[in-house]
Amino acid sequence: MDKTVRLWDVSDLKNATLLATLEANTPLVFGVAISPHGQWLASAGWDNKVKARDLAAARELWFQP
Repeated sequence: MDKTVRLWDVSDLKNATLLATLEANTPLVFGVAISPHGQWLASAGWDNKVKARDLAAARELWFQP
């Protein structure tokens, strides 16, 4: 509800580490997918919009308005 998507390293579940906080496309994100190699992330919002990001380059790739 705060217009963010947060990436966590949970390899150690007792000491999870926040890796990044990304701006979401809507106040309510209901779906997130990360590519198998971890380079790309897509988020889907309650407003039926999708945002794709290149995590390695830290940039937005595509936004479906």
